[in-house]
Amino acid sequence: MSMEKPNTEEMTPKELTEYESDLTSAILRAAEFKTDESEYRRISIKRGGKVLFKFLIRPLTEEDLAKCRKKNTRVKQGRFGVDKEKLDAARYRSQIIYEATVPEPETGNVKLWDYKKEQIWPKLNVASGIDAIDAVLKAGEKDMVVEAIENISGYQDDDDNGVIENIKN
Repeated sequence: MSMEKPNTEEMTPKELTEYESDLTSAILRAAEFKTDESEYRRISIKRGGKVLFKFLIRPLTEEDLAKCRKKNTRVKQGRFGVDKEKLDAARYRSQIIYEATVPEPETGNVKLWDYKKEQIWPKLNVASGIDAIDAVLKAGEKDMVVEAIENISGYQDDDDNGVIENIKN
């Protein structure tokens, strides 16, 4: 991210109009990050040197993350009427992965975690796609996927070297 400010006082009216038009276009383009496929990343889950499966993730908005946090936070009345919040961190991280997963044609245009749920969920003994993530991914794999989501969501440097595209065991 660059905070470079152009000197608009020295611009001609034509240059200023072009700059404002470019700036407007850039702002509108930047707002499309959630559906811009160039922002998506392919995650490969590997174990024993073999790719088991791949899935696509997208950037999340701050609102997406707040919803994930809210869904996985329990509020209990504590002593003296003080509310205590308790975040289910494992489920929260699974919720983030679930929300960031992009439905694809290979999975019948549903998220990977909901693919053939009538067959897979009973075998995994789970009741949702979020629970399936916990049953399928190891803790370290979840950590790396969440890190990749954070990278493409702008929470860390988003250079090609910083994005984790292969999760290895």
